[in-house]
Amino acid sequence: PDLSKWQERLRLVTTLTVFRRECLLAIGLPWGDVGFFHDFADDDIAFRVRRMGYRTMLAGDTWVHHNHDYSISEDKDPEEFRRSLQIGQENFREKYHGVDAWEDVNNFWMDITPHIPEPKCKERKAILGVDTKCGTPILDVKNRLRNFGIFDVELSAFTQSAKYVVDLNTICEGIVACDREEFLGDQFLPEYFDYIVVDRPINRYHEPQKIINDLARLLKPGGLLLLPLLNTFSFREYLYCQGRHDLYSREFAYHIPPEALQSALTAFGAIKFCYPRYTSLSEDDQKFLLSKLPQGLSEQQKMDVLRNLMIERFIFCVQRM
Repeated sequence: PDLSKWQERLRLVTTLTVFRRECLLAIGLPWGDVGFFHDFADDDIAFRVRRMGYRTMLAGDTWVHHNHDYSISEDKDPEEFRRSLQIGQENFREKYHGVDAWEDVNNFWMDITPHIPEPKCKERKAILGVDTKCGTPILDVKNRLRNFGIFDVELSAFTQSAKYVVDLNTICEGIVACDREEFLGDQFLPEYFDYIVVDRPINRYHEPQKIINDLARLLKPGGLLLLPLLNTFSFREYLYCQGRHDLYSREFAYHIPPEALQSALTAFGAIKFCYPRYTSLSEDDQKFLLSKLPQGLSEQQKMDVLRNLMIERFIFCVQRM
């Protein structure tokens, strides 16, 4: 076994899973809730296991060959399959008081974590997650540290939504605080955390500068802050100005250019990287977007503009001075 390749997860697809018998007895019979016939049974078991005090681990040093066709078979109606998934997802939300097995768990940061450098010191690390829903982003950073042979990691979390508190407590050894954004800085010791991961874009907070100041105060000197900025100059806003309103998000967000945030962040630390996370658009949508660009642009200019418009958010990594 190579434990550095193991990953802690909020949920697992239980194609091949090893349980302790005491674990299955703890979550109770029936092990498979009949409310999730085929769909979301895996998610339900993983949530029940974690909430009884166990961890759900993906063994990356183990290979399993699942001899089964994953695609929808010819005798299964795609529309019926979609409805089955929808029912299972709604049942899950009802059972877990509004927590969504996909929306609140699939907010992975695995595209960001490879850019996190190996720490010089291998001693105990403390990670704080801010508005990370059920906590997937801080688990991704914890799993990244496992790759470096660092297994002594303490997770803490701050959330503004009470529905996430139970599941955050299943992965956090430190404090899990639920409060309004203005009280973030009051919940934790100053200069305590080696890593702070924020999943909510900074321009969706009502006082972005106060949040930045609070995060800087909680971070150790030399610690890393991972902070997203929603791109409010994306294709959604551009198409809205062109009269197409179906893709526009009306959720509150300040219009903060990445250059302005970069200037604010350099006041307390050095920016290690700024990672653009792109939205996936179909080929037809890309062609439609290109047709709406101003005339006179060269093909290369059009592709550059399209690439910038498709950025969903920027992820800033700042190292505190």
